[in-house]
Amino acid sequence: MSKRFWAITAIVVSTVLWLGVFAVPMTTLASDTKWYAAASLYGGSYVFFFAAIGLVGRDGYEAMKSQFMARLRRGDRDPVEASPPLPPGS
Repeated sequence: MSKRFWAITAIVVSTVLWLGVFAVPMTTLASDTKWYAAASLYGGSYVFFFAAIGLVGRDGYEAMKSQFMARLRRGDRDPVEASPPLPPGS
């Protein structure tokens, strides 16, 4: 299997672990155990994320970052300025 497959897998695992942090308060674990579970999931998500960055390399990371930032910038437009003018009499 290729490095790309493992990088995507690591990103997916990282995302699932990060989302799991929000599920911890809804579990029936004891309070002190919830703290350890949430901290472990959060830390694990970063381990997998940085492992994915290491697998895709600097060029791959820069490409992913530019795509992500482009998607964020598309939402930055002011809806009033981005909309076409209304026809007369509307």
